[in-house]
Parts: sequence; C-alpha cells; structure tokens
Amino acid sequence: MGALMNRSSSLVLILLLVIILLVDSTTAFSLFPKKHVHVANNLTSSVSLDVHCKSGDDDLGDQAVAYNQEFSWSFRDSIFGNTRFECEVGWTDSNGQKYGQTFESYKAVDTSCLPDCTWYCSKQGIYFYDDSTESYALKFYWQAIPPQIGYPVLDHGFREQLGPKAHQVLSVDGLHHSA
Repeated sequence: MGALMNRSSSLVLILLLVIILLVDSTTAFSLFPKKHVHVANNLTSSVSLDVHCKSGDDDLGDQAVAYNQEFSWSFRDSIFGNTRFECEVGWTDSNGQKYGQTFESYKAVDTSCLPDCTWYCSKQGIYFYDDSTESYALKFYWQAIPPQIGYPVLDHGFREQLGPKAHQVLSVDGLHHSA
C-alpha cells in the first residue's frame, strides 16, 4: 500500500508541475513567461523594410514592414534556456542602393530585454531599446549590398554571399557594427 501511495503522490506532483509549466504568462505566476520581439520601420515614408526572422525551431517568413509599422511575435523560452532568434533585414534607398544586416534579435540568456526586445530600424542603422536607460542605442550599421547579389537579399541568404567577414560584428565603445 505504501508503494502505491508513493506512486500516486509522484503522479500528482508531476501533473502539478506540468500544469504550472503551462500556465499562461497573463497570470501572476509562470515559469516560462511570454517574450515579445518587435522590429520597427522608421526609414522614410516611402521605404518598406524587409524582415525575415527565425529560430532553430520557427521560421517566421518574409515580412514587408511599412513605414511607422512593426513586425512582432511572441513566444516562450525553451526549457533548456537556449532560445534565440536571428533576423535579416533589408531595404532599398531612392537611388536603388540596397542595404541589409543580420542580427540576433533575441537570446534567452540576455537579460536586457525582459519581457520585450524592441529594435528600431532607421537610415542610420539598427537601434535597440534599453529598458534600463529608457533610450535607444545604435547597435548595428547597415551593410551596403552589392548589385550582383540581387534583391530582396533575404531570399538569397546574403550573409553567405558576402562572405564571413562582411557580417563579423565588432564592438567599438559599446557600439556594434559590421566590419
């Protein structure tokens, strides 16, 4: 009878743990609250921002983001703490010059975006909203895309075509840019 009680108690405990893990983040308690990532277009009124974001599990597809609009998504971190999303973004200026950049838009171990990661794309580059300072910080400059690669760059995996050095991220006084 004692072994049956221990199995019953273990089963109840496991069931309770599963319920806790599935609790929605809108409640007061959740082990895995929802995270939100936003990629906003502030280029100019006539320029669309092409965005393609993906993780190891989810490909969010190609998105055309109009001026003063954003592409956003929500998710929960993996129980292994290894969730990360990478985005390729690109746009074309009024002279036909194409620009692009690849960046990590979310990484589970990064505590700077809890629960939101907000990225703001302007002609100067890609900014990250820092909750602690309540301000945007320039993190990445745009990379000019050679004409032979074609557009949209997101369809062609422009990182591979430009070569590994083209998207090597360097840190200069806390500011990141492509080499």
